Amino acid sequence: MTHTPTTESLPHRAAWAGLAHGLGDLWPADVPAALPAALDAALLSKAERLARGTAKADPGPAPTALQQVLTRLQLKHRDVPVAQFVPQSPLALEAALFRALPTAPASNPDLRAGLQAAIRTAMGQPINFRLDAALDAAQRFGWCLPAPGYGPQTDVSRYNHARSVAAVAACLAQNQSTGQAQFALLGADLSGIQAFIYTLASSGAAKSLRARSFYLQLLAEAMARFVLRQLELPITNLLYCGGGGFQILAGGAAVAQTTSIERDLQHRLLQAHRAALGITLSVQKFEEARFDQFSAERDQLGQTLNRAKRRPFASVPEQELAAQLGQPLDEGGELDFCRVTGEEVPEGTLPDADGVIKSAFVKSLERLGGDLLRSTYMTAKANDAIQLDRVKNWRSALGMFGWFVKLEHDEEPAEADPTVQVLRFDPEPKPGLPPSSYYPLARLVPINTAGNIKMFDELANEAVGGFKRWAVLRMDVDNLGSLFRTGLGANASLARTASLSFALRLFFEGWLPRLAEQNGLEGRLYIQYAGGDDVFVVGAWDAVAAFALRIRNALADYAGHNPSVTLSAGIALADVKFPLYQAARLAGEAEDDAKLFNKEAKDAVSFLGEVMSWADFEKASGEAANLAQWCGRGGAAPRSLLQTLQQIHLQTQLWHAQAAKTARERNTPYIQTKYTRATWLAAYQLSRVIESLGNGPEVAAARVQVEAYRGALIGEQAQSGRIALAARWAQFLIRGETAHE
Repeated sequence: MTHTPTTESLPHRAAWAGLAHGLGDLWPADVPAALPAALDAALLSKAERLARGTAKADPGPAPTALQQVLTRLQLKHRDVPVAQFVPQSPLALEAALFRALPTAPASNPDLRAGLQAAIRTAMGQPINFRLDAALDAAQRFGWCLPAPGYGPQTDVSRYNHARSVAAVAACLAQNQSTGQAQFALLGADLSGIQAFIYTLASSGAAKSLRARSFYLQLLAEAMARFVLRQLELPITNLLYCGGGGFQILAGGAAVAQTTSIERDLQHRLLQAHRAALGITLSVQKFEEARFDQFSAERDQLGQTLNRAKRRPFASVPEQELAAQLGQPLDEGGELDFCRVTGEEVPEGTLPDADGVIKSAFVKSLERLGGDLLRSTYMTAKANDAIQLDRVKNWRSALGMFGWFVKLEHDEEPAEADPTVQVLRFDPEPKPGLPPSSYYPLARLVPINTAGNIKMFDELANEAVGGFKRWAVLRMDVDNLGSLFRTGLGANASLARTASLSFALRLFFEGWLPRLAEQNGLEGRLYIQYAGGDDVFVVGAWDAVAAFALRIRNALADYAGHNPSVTLSAGIALADVKFPLYQAARLAGEAEDDAKLFNKEAKDAVSFLGEVMSWADFEKASGEAANLAQWCGRGGAAPRSLLQTLQQIHLQTQLWHAQAAKTARERNTPYIQTKYTRATWLAAYQLSRVIESLGNGPEVAAARVQVEAYRGALIGEQAQSGRIALAARWAQFLIRGETAHE
């Protein structure tokens, strides 16, 4: 059975009309946008009402500025946030657009003209891509404009409102044609992602590191589009795609198709990757009244999907699993294995130019990694899905789901092809590029002087101070489920959840690479993955620590310093030969420790074995730089100061641990004492350091800092962890100087 795109189906035409209806007066009057004759004109009004949720249409004056949705989220027991605003400018990856404004910006009349011109251009696109092009126009110019009808203040943009109306209109059209009344929310999740990405030998991981996660992003997109074609739904109904999964809004008839679609997806994925990757598809049925609490239906789908993920191949017949997974090993001869993934490769596979044996698929991902460095857009074609016994490269794997992708560079733009869609990696279209749509991609890969991707040993060797380590950073938004479930308040509608998803994706997939470039870190970091709310970064250890803090501060600016929107992170250091999967595991454990730091509030970071708030981490970062200067070669303070500060913290920990143990043995409550043996150690040792510094102006800053440390450690032992971290951090920053002293 073939599933070629059919954009003239009833749901596609209803979505086009729904997009126009949602954009309202922004839609150009000379562009046709009427419903198909088979549909009732009241359908669009109903679609808009359902997309709004509990927000009743307000006939009053439309708001002139859009509130940033992240500044309006509120979790239980958190301070009430102060709503702030989104700048009014065409979508671009610029710093000014990623800072919430405390006051409403002036209206930008150019946005209307730009949107209408772009929609007229979209009408010149092939019929297959008109809706995509119109959506891109709405996103680029309408992302920052408030949707009317929500009252004098709203956090729903014209773009997110119109896209939501289009999705519901497509479902209503589908329901009308099938006689259904219910709706369906489909969710899919890939399993085996961590092993696929992280279980690599560090010596060969870097060449394909970013390519592997990019491939998974493309694979999820290919499967989502495959499902849309099966259901004859437009791209508007793909509510979310990222993190190895996707969500689709459909009419009630989709429920009956879910089992067969899941079986087909699992069959194709099993052929492509054996059992290395699995796919689970779940469905949540709901009545139209539940659009008022759409996020609750979304949350219920997530719970169902998590349970189903425990059996990723449940729909595959046992005979097929046995055929794919139970094949006997070849008899005789020596087996060859890929030195990157450990998988078996055909006997006689020749090593590459570096003398390393790799599977054909690994080689294709390495080529993808190289292409990704130079590409500015990609072309994609939806066609009949192919059938293969085993894929040999990433492109044929996507072809198993009917999506054929090629990376391109705008220096040699592809010729216009009515069957090929152009997806650019930047919000702003480039001159000379064929009509295109924005495809967010967090792309940041360090390049050496030879123009090749840096290996982990190169990153380690470039770390500041000669301490040769690379590091892994893992971080995500705290309490994200609760933010979607309760943070939106009474009206957790489709349009508002779409606004929240869009805001997060724009920050993590769009802005993060530019954030690194702005701070001069781009040559020392891989953004291995950034999607939804998850971040996985590899780089020189000092650059990773600096980047973690900048991400946290940038998100705070973006969310208007809303106390309900926080991040937690874990950082793990590794030497040159340490396996990537082990470093990933350690960073994950460190992130878990950070999330336990402050109960429900979280908002913490774990680094070098210490867990603390971001405020303390930022302070420790500055103190580490100062201590490195003062205790380094030719500095004002003795290097022994660094060890003394760490020893005080260690003695403090040992004292309290022993005191707590004694209290347990005596069955008495443990009351933490203010003074310990370490208190007198701090008073004596730091006083000696202060005396040795003298009183000259060249040591004034160091003297003030050491005096502050003495006062803190004598009077408030809780600060010893931050001070010890700063000392150890400084020690690493100047470790390379030891050999020269």
